[in-house]
Amino acid sequence: MVDRIGALRLVPLHLLPLGVGLVVVALFDAPLIVTFYLCAMGISSGLAFTSVVAMWAEMYGVRNIGAIKSVVTATMVFASALGPPFMGVLIDAGVGMDVICLIFAAYVVVGTGLIWGALRGVTARRAAA
Repeated sequence: MVDRIGALRLVPLHLLPLGVGLVVVALFDAPLIVTFYLCAMGISSGLAFTSVVAMWAEMYGVRNIGAIKSVVTATMVFASALGPPFMGVLIDAGVGMDVICLIFAAYVVVGTGLIWGALRGVTARRAAA
């Protein structure tokens, strides 16, 4: 898919299945929804692992992928460590899991918009060059 569509076009879309999964979890209260969410999360993860590395190769060349991947991995570990305390604070404050899922879905939408905006500038600069 990355070869046909291109990494710069595909990367902004990689979080959307996760966002849809979070909204579905927030709106429905059935045990099978967990399966849908996990599938959506898997699709997002699969898209991320393939398209993001291809994007780095397109933008910075294959020579720099190791350094970029190490910085991004360290940042991801730090960011993933922030999730449980943040959820704990929300749960302790009495916020329901449905609202938490909607908050995270909004975070996905904002993140997707930021990625799209950043990569739009990159593609515009590439077209001008």
